[in-house]
Amino acid sequence: MAELTGISHTSLRKYIPSMIKLGWCSVINGHLCFKGINKFKQVKILIPICETKSLQVLEFRNAIIKNNIDKQIKQVKFKSELVKRAKGVNTKLTPKEIMYLRKNPNVEKTINEPTLSNRRFGSLINRSKYTGQRLKQRLRQNELIKTKSRFKLIKNNCTVHEYNYLYYGKGYILEQGNLYQRQSDAIVCKQKL
Repeated sequence: MAELTGISHTSLRKYIPSMIKLGWCSVINGHLCFKGINKFKQVKILIPICETKSLQVLEFRNAIIKNNIDKQIKQVKFKSELVKRAKGVNTKLTPKEIMYLRKNPNVEKTINEPTLSNRRFGSLINRSKYTGQRLKQRLRQNELIKTKSRFKLIKNNCTVHEYNYLYYGKGYILEQGNLYQRQSDAIVCKQKL
């Protein structure tokens, strides 16, 4: 750890036990975890210490992406449980849940896998959508995330002339006479420990 952080062995041996006694940090599964200003009851995401600065920055950005994906998964669970309860025979819904269902009558159709577009990848780290695209590619190369392309059928039996005139270059794909629109990638985060 001294080599990775640049802190001497003596300082680590002297201060880490006292910080553990004060409750400022703890050791979980061999990782040294520090408590921040906002103390959580459980560890949200463990960020390993890496050899190079670029890999360390990539791990921090992966933690930001994973946090966003976890929030989306939580929303999907809430929506699916709400739909199940609404379809039940003798279930009571709170007034907020009833209002949510009235505002979103097609909530069952909106439940899908967590996704992030290149623009959203970039905006999470305060950068452009092109930087978001490069970040997604680096996370994929380092096997921190897996992505799956999604397509939506727009039109059956689309002619080549119609495709070239109306849709070419706008995220539409013509395959076997059918017109598809490319949507944001479905993402699965993998936590390395």
